[in-house]
Amino acid sequence: MANNAADKWSEADTTLFLELGDYFIPDREHQFDCFSALVPTHVAHPRIVEIGCGEGVLADALLQAHPQTRYCGLDGSDAMRRTASGRLAKYGPRAELRGFDLHDAGWRKFPWHPDMIVSSLVIHHLDGPAKRQLFADLHQALSAGGVLAIADIVLPVTSPGLRLAAASWDEAVLERSDRLEGSRVAFERFEDLDWNLFKDPTSDPADQPSSLFDQMKWLAEAGFVNVDVHWMKAGHALFSGQKAGI
Repeated sequence: MANNAADKWSEADTTLFLELGDYFIPDREHQFDCFSALVPTHVAHPRIVEIGCGEGVLADALLQAHPQTRYCGLDGSDAMRRTASGRLAKYGPRAELRGFDLHDAGWRKFPWHPDMIVSSLVIHHLDGPAKRQLFADLHQALSAGGVLAIADIVLPVTSPGLRLAAASWDEAVLERSDRLEGSRVAFERFEDLDWNLFKDPTSDPADQPSSLFDQMKWLAEAGFVNVDVHWMKAGHALFSGQKAGI
């Protein structure tokens, strides 16, 4: 959750996320398994692009599980790219990193067609119309049969739904805090930072989650087929669509 005057993700947010991301993301390891299962198998050497690669943990999981893949990670944070670069150095030329600005559509054109585009906890920084346009642009960018897979915060459409999502996210962070470090410290940081946006979805203009239903409609509208949900918990969902043509 961004907490700065420009209402954008800052390097201070990056520092917090590098420290606490493992605790704050529900079922993080299972999400990696879901992404890995969605890597296309109809091409010999799939090209994967990640929107907001962060510290490179999803990239590491994908490159390790699929030795035939080539990967390009995009991130706007210098600190994130430095961390990711160290983690992914073992993959040599199979992995590259680039800077980008999520809100500038120029990065959506590639010198080649990606076979898979993935993103985790990034797209909720775009408003509804911007997400809709993004999905259309990514559909055009993908190769035939390519997959777009997104894990992100999704907005419940009712007040009871918001309360359930907020409580479930608290519960998930507390469980990870207890299991990963044997204490409540990470959970207490989560509370102190007001990271649970479901308790007040309007508290930070940088967070603009959309409903899962709307995003699935926008994927279908953009031309994606086989639009599906693969995991959902604590107001977070992992969903995908495929470009027809194979």
